[in-house]
Amino acid sequence: MRVLVLSLILAVPVVVRAQRCDDGPLSLAAADILESGTVDVVAAARSRGSTLPWVRALWVSDRAELRVDTFLEGVSARAGAPIVCGEALSEGRRLVLAGARAATLTLLAGLATVELAEGWREARLYAHDSRGETWEQAVEGGRAEIPSDLTPPIDVQVVATGPDGPRPVADARIGRGRALVIVRSGEPIVVRVDHLREAADAGSLRTNRLLTRGAARHAATICRDGNVAHVVDGADPIERLAREGIVARHVGETAARSSDLEHAYAATLRSPSHWSARAAS
Repeated sequence: MRVLVLSLILAVPVVVRAQRCDDGPLSLAAADILESGTVDVVAAARSRGSTLPWVRALWVSDRAELRVDTFLEGVSARAGAPIVCGEALSEGRRLVLAGARAATLTLLAGLATVELAEGWREARLYAHDSRGETWEQAVEGGRAEIPSDLTPPIDVQVVATGPDGPRPVADARIGRGRALVIVRSGEPIVVRVDHLREAADAGSLRTNRLLTRGAARHAATICRDGNVAHVVDGADPIERLAREGIVARHVGETAARSSDLEHAYAATLRSPSHWSARAAS
């Protein structure tokens, strides 16, 4: 009798993640969120020293490697810059935080040092202090000196131009201060913007039907693609307005994406460069 012996080798796939989630501030922020239950991931990351302008979060079980990989791939596809991530575990729950690092920002004794990632250019530094004063300056040679007459806390922001146009690439705060409280209002956004412009001694704005239509289309594109950008499919704001029949040499555009209108508006209030844009004459 012949005995046939079959040897079966079962191959178990092993997922090896290309992206290591070991960013210190984001890992500490993830642990804080797991412990406290806070939902403001950007504030949690900022409190741990992160300068990322935006942070995405993924809640999964502690062994969901494929979901983590898919999440990081999605963040990377919209980032336009290298991404960093951090994670924490607690009782079988896993929180992964990720964001794009298009720039590094270091603040020391009133001097801001900026280093841009590959593909980014034209860095500009903005500051907004506790009195409502705004200041901006081009970053020359990777450095810019912040005026000493600004009153802390001072929100500092770096804006640079990348593949999708200009956008904030780093945020930080000098001094301590209370976090912005979101107050819901029944007033239209344009009315609230006019209040801010009045406080900055800037003129009020007039609504325009064609501008409103162009803004609505761009907002729909941002929500559809999940990517806040001023340049879409190669068209900047001036080119997009030309499609609506408006010829303009100078265009100001503010864009933000969040779960609802109030949180999107609040995001622009936290941004020094958006404060400057709203107060422009």
